[in-house]
Amino acid sequence: DSAMMLAEFYQAKLILGSATPSLESYDLAMKDKLRYVSINERFGKVDLPKFEIIDIKEAQNQKKIVGNFSQKMIDEINLQLDQKKQTIILHNRRGYANVIECETCGHVTYCSNCDVVMTYHKASNELKCHYCGHRSGKPTICPSCNSDNLNTKGVGVEQIEEETQKIFSDAEVDRMDVDSMRKKFAYEKLYEKLENGETDILVGTQMISKGLDFDNIELVAIPKADSLIHVQDFRAQERAYQLITQVAGRAGRVSGNGKILIQTYNPSHSVFELIKNQNAKEIYNYFLDERKKFLYPPFVKLIMIELKHRKEDKINRASQFLGSILRKYIPEECILGPEKSPIARLNNLYQYQILLKFPKNKNYKIYKELLLKSFDEFDEITAYKSVKKDVFVDF
Repeated sequence: DSAMMLAEFYQAKLILGSATPSLESYDLAMKDKLRYVSINERFGKVDLPKFEIIDIKEAQNQKKIVGNFSQKMIDEINLQLDQKKQTIILHNRRGYANVIECETCGHVTYCSNCDVVMTYHKASNELKCHYCGHRSGKPTICPSCNSDNLNTKGVGVEQIEEETQKIFSDAEVDRMDVDSMRKKFAYEKLYEKLENGETDILVGTQMISKGLDFDNIELVAIPKADSLIHVQDFRAQERAYQLITQVAGRAGRVSGNGKILIQTYNPSHSVFELIKNQNAKEIYNYFLDERKKFLYPPFVKLIMIELKHRKEDKINRASQFLGSILRKYIPEECILGPEKSPIARLNNLYQYQILLKFPKNKNYKIYKELLLKSFDEFDEITAYKSVKKDVFVDF
C-alpha cells in the first residue's frame, strides 16, 4: 500500500512481484485495477516440484510412525541422503515445546507480563515469552503443588531437530530459526555449510522459506502441516498456502526433481487438496469465495481499534464508552465489539478491541470523518487521556 501511494505521488510505474501475491492484490488484478503479468514457468524452464500428501492418522493406525515422522517421510529423506542430496524440514514454531505442564495438578507457567503461556527452549534450558521477551529458568518442581511430575506438551522446531538427529544419526542436521541465528555471522556460516554440501538436513521455521537458492535441495518435508492452518486469524489459510508455496520453491531449482511432502491429519482439507493440484487460479478463487461468504477483505474494509491501559477496569469502561460513541455515528451492523483482545494482556497492558467492517466501494471519506469525529469526542474525556489507542486499517 505504501509503495502504491508513493508511486501515485511521483506518477511512477510500480511493479509488485511475488510468487504468492496477497488476495487483495490478486483481486485488484482480476478487476483490472492492476495489470496482471503471470510467469507460468520456473527459471531455466525447470519442472515445478511435485506435492504429496501423507495421512498421518493412517500411519499411526498402521504403527508406521517414529515421533512426528511417518515411515514414508523417513524413507524419502533416507533416499535423499543416499543420493547425497539435501533436505529442508519446515516447522513454523519456535522453541522446544509449547508448554511445560504439571501432570499432577495441571499447572502451567504464564508470563508475568502477558497472558500467554511461556514456551520451553531446550537449547538454553529456559522458558521464554515470544511476545515481550521475558525469560525464566526451567522449573524442576511444580510451583503450585511441588510435584516433580512435569511434562512438555506441543512440538517446537527444536524438538523436530532433536528427533531428526536421532532418526538420521549419520546426517549433519542444522537448525535455522530466530534463536539459532542470533550469533554474529550465524547466517553466513550456515549458508556456507549448505553451499559446500556439509549440511544434509536443514530444519527451520518460516525463515527458510524465502531466499535460499541451493542446487542440491530436492526435498521439502512439512511434518506438522496442520499447525499452519489452525491459527486464530482469517488469513490463516492464505498464509499457510503462501508459506508452503514459498518453501516449495526451494526444492529442485536446478534438477526439476523437487518433491514436497505434507504430513497432515486432514488430507482432504481443501487447502492441501488445492496446493497439491498447483492451480493458483483455483486456490485464489476458493479463498475469495470464503472471504465473500464471511465478509472479510477484499470485500469489506476492516478497521481495528485497539485500546491499551495498565488498569483493566479502566480500559473496559473506556472501550464501552468508545463503542457507544461509534454506534451513534456508524451503523450497528458495521461494529463488532468492544471485546477483550485474543491475548488480553501484553507487556502489562490490558487490551480491548473494536472491529469495524465497512462495505466496499462506499464513500470511505464519510466513514473516515465519522470515525475521526468519534475519536475527538472520546479524547475530550480527561479520564481517558492515558488510554493508548492504535488504529489498524486492513491489517
